[in-house]
Amino acid sequence: MTRTLELAKNLIARKSNTPDDAGCQDLLISLLEPLGFKCEKIKSGDVENLYARKGTEAPFFVFAGHTDVVPSGPVDQWISPPFEPTIKDDKLYGRGAADMKTSIAAFIVSIEEFLKETKGFKGSIGLIITSDEEGVAVDGTVKYSFQNLIKSRVIDPSAHVGGGYTWLGDDARGGTVNAGLGLKITESIFVQGRYSLGLTEASSNADVKNSVVQLSAGFMF
Repeated sequence: MTRTLELAKNLIARKSNTPDDAGCQDLLISLLEPLGFKCEKIKSGDVENLYARKGTEAPFFVFAGHTDVVPSGPVDQWISPPFEPTIKDDKLYGRGAADMKTSIAAFIVSIEEFLKETKGFKGSIGLIITSDEEGVAVDGTVKYSFQNLIKSRVIDPSAHVGGGYTWLGDDARGGTVNAGLGLKITESIFVQGRYSLGLTEASSNADVKNSVVQLSAGFMF
């Protein structure tokens, strides 16, 4: 089992129906802090937000995403329980397999591998994660927490990677690479990989042969 797949399955197993994070962000923190990230949890209403950063210098590369999922609907219409990650015919089934727990797993693994392979890099890496994207999204993605976070923490990313419709607000500067809507390369970064997924009537799945979601970021500092 690849590291990306292992982490994706761990996240999918957490029943994070919006806006409940269900411990996903605590799992991310447990992986990021040993890498030298400073992690800040920001509570807004029932919503959990996470801001994590390693480094203080520019350029600043930010991953943006969400841990919440759309409620599963009728469980009897799923080919397997929605919060029991299941591999069938080389595909991973479970709520969040397509949007966007596999992407978050790829974020973390790409950071781990980059830091292992690149010593003494100049620049900063950050993550902004919310549990409020799939629902009303007033305390996470759209109106408040992300934009206020940018202003209050003086976050000025050189570029950021988002999945689905995760965004940083109108005031965010820097180029955007959207993992869910195609790859757009801007600024002095490159992103490589494949986002291969399919949808069935009652479940979402991701291509396991491509290590779930092969999103690896190259930081050209």
